[in-house]
Amino acid sequence: MIEEARHRQQSRRQVAASCLALFLTILLCGSVARAQSVAFINPGKSDEIYWMTATQGMQAVARSLGMTFEVQYAQREPLKTFEIAREMVARAAGKRPDYIVVTDDYSVADQLLKIIDPAGVKTFLAYSSIPVEQRGGIGSPRGKYKGWLGSLEPRAEDAGDMTADALIERGKREKAFGPDGKLHMLAIAGDRSTPSSIKRNQGMRRAIAENPTVVLDQEVYAAWTREKPPSKPIFSTSDIRMPSWCGRGTI
Repeated sequence: MIEEARHRQQSRRQVAASCLALFLTILLCGSVARAQSVAFINPGKSDEIYWMTATQGMQAVARSLGMTFEVQYAQREPLKTFEIAREMVARAAGKRPDYIVVTDDYSVADQLLKIIDPAGVKTFLAYSSIPVEQRGGIGSPRGKYKGWLGSLEPRAEDAGDMTADALIERGKREKAFGPDGKLHMLAIAGDRSTPSSIKRNQGMRRAIAENPTVVLDQEVYAAWTREKPPSKPIFSTSDIRMPSWCGRGTI
C-alpha cells in the first residue's frame, strides 16, 4: 500500500510538472525565432524530489523548444532568491536569461518582480502566485510590471481538502479512534506566508469541518516569516506529501 501511495504521489508530481511545461510551451512557442533562454529560480533544495521534478519538467519543454535552460536553487533560503535574481539581471545583455520563472514561496514574488522587471527580462510565476487581494500596489500581469507574463497555480485548497479526506478515511478504516470516539489529527504545515501553503491548510480545515468525528489537536507551521528568517528551518516541507495537479492560470 505504501508503494502504491508513493507511485500515485510521483504521478501527481509528474502531471503538475507536465502541465507547467505545456503552459510555458504555449506561452513561449511564438518567440523562438532565435535561440532564447529561460531560467528558474527554484525555491527548494536541489535534492528534494518535488522541486527536482519541477526542474525536470522545465528542462523538457526548454529542450523541445530549442531553448537553453538554467536552474538555480535557493535551498529553502528565501532571501537567497533576491541574490540569485540580482545576479541574473546584472549579466551582460547577451548573457542574461530572456525569461525567469519564479514562485511566491514565502511571499517574495513582489520583490522579485521589482528586481527583474527593470532589466527588461520577462517573468512568469509558477506553483504559487501573488494572491489577487494582495495586488493593490502590484496590479495584474503586464500592468505595472510589463514583463510579468502571468502565472500558473495549483488548486492548493482542493489538494489540502483531498489529502485530509484521504487521511480521515484511512483513519476510519484502521479504527484509529481515541477514547472519546474521535479521530485526532496533527497537521504539519508549510510556512504562514506562502499562498499555496495557506490554501492547502484552508482545504484541510474544510475537510475536518465536514467530518464531525475528527478533531484537529495541533497545527504546526514552519518557523520562517518574511520579517525574521530562521538560522535553521524546523523541518522541510518536502516531508509533506500533498497531491499536485494543474490549476488556475492567469495571463
